[in-house]
Amino acid sequence: MLLLACITFHISESQVIWKETKDWKIYNVSSRTMNKIGFDSLSKLKYYRLNPDTVKAFLRSVNDIPKDSTPLAWMGGALATCTYQGKIRKIQISSYGGWFFDQETKSYFEIPQEQAGDWYSYISDCLVSIQ
Repeated sequence: MLLLACITFHISESQVIWKETKDWKIYNVSSRTMNKIGFDSLSKLKYYRLNPDTVKAFLRSVNDIPKDSTPLAWMGGALATCTYQGKIRKIQISSYGGWFFDQETKSYFEIPQEQAGDWYSYISDCLVSIQ
């Protein structure tokens, strides 16, 4: 019984309800360095706070990308953070295909295809605001 409870807890801990995330910020860093930047360094970087209503609209119907079919091509993108259940998460947003990578769970997710272009246009517009 204890084992079942631990497994259930672990599964629920790893599943993110993206529409419940908040405090989204994007950072203007190069694609080459975004993997190397630690949480302590993020506080020293300029960022842009994303509009909560806009982010929720895009994240309303995010899909998991199965581990066996993860995106292979990284064509650049943006580094973001968000808060979920009181914990800050680092997110890599791809500039191609509407997907993003959650560094906490090491999982990929995608915005519905019909919204992917608008999603990255919004992210790109916000990135321009960081100077």
